[in-house]
Amino acid sequence: MVFAVYRLVGTDHSRWHDACVIEYEPTNSADFNQPKEFEMKMTQVRRQVQKGFTLIELMIVVAIIGILAAVALPAYQDYTVRARVSELAILASGMKATIGENVANNAGLLDATACNGVTDIATATKNVLSSTCASGVVVVTGTPAAKDVTLTYTPLVNADGTITWKCVGSVDKYVPAECRTGA
Repeated sequence: MVFAVYRLVGTDHSRWHDACVIEYEPTNSADFNQPKEFEMKMTQVRRQVQKGFTLIELMIVVAIIGILAAVALPAYQDYTVRARVSELAILASGMKATIGENVANNAGLLDATACNGVTDIATATKNVLSSTCASGVVVVTGTPAAKDVTLTYTPLVNADGTITWKCVGSVDKYVPAECRTGA
């Protein structure tokens, strides 16, 4: 006599696995293959076994999403402020080009005329509050959206007449790498 064990939902729940295991005794070798009614019952069992997620699985997913959000949101906020501060640096780069031309036309001398042709921004934009130029020193100030960051570019004329710019930012966390005090 041969016994085959098939998994089905039974009625005896004395042990945990007993609810899933029944014994099937085939009458001949042709019955050793799963009968049609057994296949239909297996299909019903598969449908009944998993209808959705358990509460603990859902709680784990919510916890993972919470952790990711706690890490991602501050990083994203810093990124957006850095993008706003980069507008200050771009505005200053146009001013630096004009100052460089003025110094070159003045035989490499840095004086009060270094800011000729540089337009100070007096009307605030979304990210730039103001900009000033005095004796070649450019100061660009950001709005509260840019965390009130101030970038100060100071020209240094080298012996060969080239200009090296020194940048100092008010908040290292948001300023470009060239303007950080550790750079």
